[in-house]
Amino acid sequence: MADGNIYYARHEHVVVLKFCGDIRYAAGNTIPLGALLQHLFEASDFSEFLIDLTATEGIDSTNLGLLAKVARHMLERGGSKPVILSTNPDINTVLEAVGFDQVFQIVHDAHPTDLPLESVPEANGNEDNMTRLVLDAHKALAEMNEKNKETFKSVIEVLERETGDGPAK
Repeated sequence: MADGNIYYARHEHVVVLKFCGDIRYAAGNTIPLGALLQHLFEASDFSEFLIDLTATEGIDSTNLGLLAKVARHMLERGGSKPVILSTNPDINTVLEAVGFDQVFQIVHDAHPTDLPLESVPEANGNEDNMTRLVLDAHKALAEMNEKNKETFKSVIEVLERETGDGPAK
C-alpha cells in the first residue's frame, strides 16, 4: 500500500477532503487533519461536507474517528449528512462495520472529485497532543453505537490513563 496523503478544498459552502493511499496515524497526517477540522468547526462557514475515499487503500481507526467527528459536528449543527464517496469494497466493509452508513450518506458508484485540492497544512503537535487526538478520535467512534463502544473500550481506557483523563491503575 502507498503511504497516505490527505487533501482538501473549499468550494462555496462545501468542504471536500480526499484521502489517497493508506491513511494511518503513523503516516503523520493525523495531527494536521485534526487541526484542520478544528479550524473548520470553529469557523462553521460551510453547510456540506464531502469525503472522497475513492483513492483510499486503507484507513485506521484514528482517522475513522476524525471522520466520525465530522458527522457529529454536522448533526449538532443541524446540517445535512456528510457524503462519503467510496468505491473500494474493502473500505466500504470497514465503513459499514463501524456504523458510518447511519451517519453519512455513502455513495458507492461515485466518480472522484475533480476540484483543485491542496495538501492538508502542517500543524505542530507534541506527543501529548497526538495522544489526546487519538483518544478523542476513538471516543467519537465509540459514541456512534454500542458495538463501537465495546470494540474501542480498551483502547480508550489505555489512552485515558496515558493522558491522565481516566482512572489510574
